[in-house]
Amino acid sequence: FGAGRNEQPDVAGCTLLASYQFAPRWEVVGRVQIAAADGPNGLLLQRRYERAVNPAPPALRGEDYRAAYLGLNYSLPDDRLKIMTGIEHAHMNRTDETGDFDGWIWFAGLRTWF
Repeated sequence: FGAGRNEQPDVAGCTLLASYQFAPRWEVVGRVQIAAADGPNGLLLQRRYERAVNPAPPALRGEDYRAAYLGLNYSLPDDRLKIMTGIEHAHMNRTDETGDFDGWIWFAGLRTWF
């Protein structure tokens, strides 16, 4: 929850994460995010990916945001290297004439530690 200041409305959100290891080195992962603003244009699209595919300023703000991610991870021996991939769908509702944001994002990466 975030309390708005001046003209900025209050916002609230929730993120749920889950994973399931179905074989010794394989794991399926998921994430669901929801957020809502108590007024017009109280939310911003996520900076890292969603703004990159939709850089026009009028479409950056909205009132209701939902995203879901589903991915697959493969860990090499000793869990020192993980190969990750997944897809995310995000949607932000807008009440003005600029229209909603609706986007798909594919992720891939390597994670290591030593």
